[in-house]
Amino acid sequence: MTRADDLYRDLATALQETPKVPCLGIDRFTADIKDLAPNESTQLGFAYCSHCPVKPACVAYADAARPPAGVWGGRTYSPRTPRTP
Repeated sequence: MTRADDLYRDLATALQETPKVPCLGIDRFTADIKDLAPNESTQLGFAYCSHCPVKPACVAYADAARPPAGVWGGRTYSPRTPRTP
């Protein structure tokens, strides 16, 4: 198991225990960023994520996993590029 796996489980638990999560059921949050309108990810993050009760768990998971698609805790993630020495 990786740290991202553990954090995903934490996020899943938080989602089950929280009655109303603003992004639940909105497909735009899991869309490929290229499929969103310009600035739409920023608007989604501000409108839905800024006061979300599971945002800390969402950000923790996304920081570890860096999902290639979607808006996570108000953020989007680009694939990591290897550093050059």
